[in-house]
Amino acid sequence: MRTPWKSRFRALHRWLALAASLPLIVVATTGALLAFPEQTRRILSGDGPAAAAGGGLLPPSALLSAVEAALPEGESVSRLHYPAVPGHLLIAETPGYRVALDPSTAGVRRVTPVGRDPVAVLTRIHVELVAGEAGRWVTGLSAGALVLLCGSGLRLWWPVGRWRASYFLVKLDVGWKRANFDLHRASGLAFVLPLLLMGLTGATIAFWAVVAPIIYLLTWSGPTTRPDLNVRPPSAGASMISPDRALAVAMARHPGFEPRRFYPPAGPDRPYRVFLDPPGEHEVRVNEARLEIDPYTGEILFEEGPRSMSRGDRVLRWILPLHFGTFGGPATRLLYLAACLGPIPLAATGAVLWWNRRRKRPARRAGAPGEPARSLQSA
Repeated sequence: MRTPWKSRFRALHRWLALAASLPLIVVATTGALLAFPEQTRRILSGDGPAAAAGGGLLPPSALLSAVEAALPEGESVSRLHYPAVPGHLLIAETPGYRVALDPSTAGVRRVTPVGRDPVAVLTRIHVELVAGEAGRWVTGLSAGALVLLCGSGLRLWWPVGRWRASYFLVKLDVGWKRANFDLHRASGLAFVLPLLLMGLTGATIAFWAVVAPIIYLLTWSGPTTRPDLNVRPPSAGASMISPDRALAVAMARHPGFEPRRFYPPAGPDRPYRVFLDPPGEHEVRVNEARLEIDPYTGEILFEEGPRSMSRGDRVLRWILPLHFGTFGGPATRLLYLAACLGPIPLAATGAVLWWNRRRKRPARRAGAPGEPARSLQSA
């Protein structure tokens, strides 16, 4: 006889899977492509690698000049996104375009409207299913459902009594139904940890306004205090410092760090923003230093980093690395790539399990009392 807790967990697992499988497959597929965003953009756009992998980086003034010359009139650069890996292209972003160029020669490779940039399109599908706020709710609730699916699935798998090797293996010699059941159980077990992390962090990203205050409460802290960063020219007719000097000020503050993002002033009263990372940590961002620099004097107006951040903000900085698997280098990203594809076989084998159980119900009702059908759990 099946225990009541197992029946309840099985029902919870089944209905969550039926409700969330379709959005989870879409989110998982786009997540797999976003696990290596620069490689995905290069492949889908037909771009080759940068011409000079060891050629160094040109100063931002040269890069900005090359980008602005390639843009339609009226477009201005809002961010330079330096490559995480030598040999990849730098991406310059404007409100309407993405420009890919070689950071060592300033040679422009491609100018793409935002709506046609592969990574921008995939990110929009991944975050909101191209449905705005309603789609964000669907992805957030689906991420929460994934967490419950991992928990209920692990509880259903957990051996009762003696542990046996059969709990970890797929048996192929006892019929396709048992093989399907074992495949569902084994694939779920293999990816339960990364799927659980992706579900927790995905729900956090979708419902950031709700989760962030809870994190601050649990860490007994608040958001890092930010001053008013509106700036004024020191004198009438004062000119702005060059982008090269702003970057040099930031690099002098953190010797050995490398540029990752560079934001020109958004207006005459706004500062330069420079984001630097330790070597090899461009995709982790946990130890990232974010500096805001006076565009007239070169003074550092504000700096945000691990040592100056609140406890809550340090915790929140881990959300993106844990969601995309960038915290452990290529090994964890490959693991996350495989786990992103996990919901596809899980959904397929789970659907077969559900269909087989539905087909058994009439036979069970017609069977003699006291002769319950033997389930796969007891096989």
